[in-house]
Amino acid sequence: MMKIKFIACICAFIPSVMPAKSQQAYSDASLFPVLGKAAQNTETRYERLPDTLKHRLRKDVWGLGKNSAGLAVRFRTNSASVAAKWETSRDGSMNHMTATGSRGLDLYCLEDNRWTFVNSARPTGKASQTVIIANMTPEEREYMLYLSLYDGVVALEIGVDSSARIDQPKVNLPVRDKPAVCYGSSILQGGCASRPGMAHTNILSRRFNREFINLGFSGNARLDYEIAEVMAGVDASLYILDFVPNTSVDRRTSPLLISFLNALMPLDPGRFIERIEYLSSGQVPESPLGKNSIVDVRCIDNHGRQFIVEMQMYWSDLFKSRLVFNASKAYVRQIGRGKSYHLLQPVYGLGIINDTFDHATDEFYHHYRTINRDNTDEVIEGLEFVAIELPKFKPSKWKDRRMAVLWLRFLNEIEDRTQDVSADLESSPEIREALDLCKEGAFTEGEPDAYDRYWDYVRTERGVKDHE
Repeated sequence: MMKIKFIACICAFIPSVMPAKSQQAYSDASLFPVLGKAAQNTETRYERLPDTLKHRLRKDVWGLGKNSAGLAVRFRTNSASVAAKWETSRDGSMNHMTATGSRGLDLYCLEDNRWTFVNSARPTGKASQTVIIANMTPEEREYMLYLSLYDGVVALEIGVDSSARIDQPKVNLPVRDKPAVCYGSSILQGGCASRPGMAHTNILSRRFNREFINLGFSGNARLDYEIAEVMAGVDASLYILDFVPNTSVDRRTSPLLISFLNALMPLDPGRFIERIEYLSSGQVPESPLGKNSIVDVRCIDNHGRQFIVEMQMYWSDLFKSRLVFNASKAYVRQIGRGKSYHLLQPVYGLGIINDTFDHATDEFYHHYRTINRDNTDEVIEGLEFVAIELPKFKPSKWKDRRMAVLWLRFLNEIEDRTQDVSADLESSPEIREALDLCKEGAFTEGEPDAYDRYWDYVRTERGVKDHE
């Protein structure tokens, strides 16, 4: 009986010595400043690109711009605890990155003008709620809450003790005047950081106590003009460019490729290509030398019309079938499941081969479209194909198309060991620049042997196919 009375006394005493759990009062984070935005006119509060780019920018970049990488909310409170409710646009996961890094939050506190890590808010799903820190001494502190790196925060509330205050920050840190603007790939966006605060732009922001703007786009730092416009619109103290991992193509070739395509593509009268964007190719075939035989570019003409040109050079006897196949893949890959068909842009398959596949005609330039057999004026737009057989080309056939003749002569006449170039080829600035690039990219001492071995392999493969 004495034991029971003692236990009852202890149980009655416990509530008087343990602190009561405080109730949380939540405030919408839109009441507080957001750091890290290059533009304020975004579709939702916690994304990075202006809404004016929605139908102008490549869809991959636009989608990545909705990730909240580099954004942080600043506030102050005297609460003994800080909590968060947030919702992200997706509930996805990546096998090479923590959920906290991709979809979570990170809380930092300002102490002696230095930012100290407090704790992370770990996601539990598309919508999450958690107490980030509790049982602190209730005194006023300045906080910074970093948002998700590889997902978009679409709603955010900050919770403090119901008896506490939450207000605007008093201290202007990080300094927001003349921020640093950073542009780059997945590394810059924060790829594989264990938590949001460890993206290197966020680390630098804390180290220098200055606002950093994160314009990292995973796999898509390809020097888009629209992103350059966004960056130019920021009164920045510093620009950091880290795009090299995503731009393997020499940008000196862009004006040359524009000239080449304008000369050879079947464009409508009065239309010409003004600029191009190199696209990543998921269709690059393997060859013994590891050389790419496919280049995809998005072209924008002088009327703002966009289309995709998929260029190939290979030896296969199934040349036309592969041209149709790969151009069709480029067409299909433009939109994902559930996307609207009106987003599809025309695709031209351009095949240039140093071989002959049509022995029934002397024509070297073949243009194919999908037409109605009974009424050839009826055309299904979307896919067109151009095949050029270089061995059949004769300059006399295209006397009225000077640049086309010069480019095709360039392809036919210039080889790695070419020493003498005709004066009329060198008279064109574009061809002269192409010749200079050829000299820079000429074979090193051991490469001609590798090249010869490659074509031995090709000839062997052709012989095998001929006997199948």
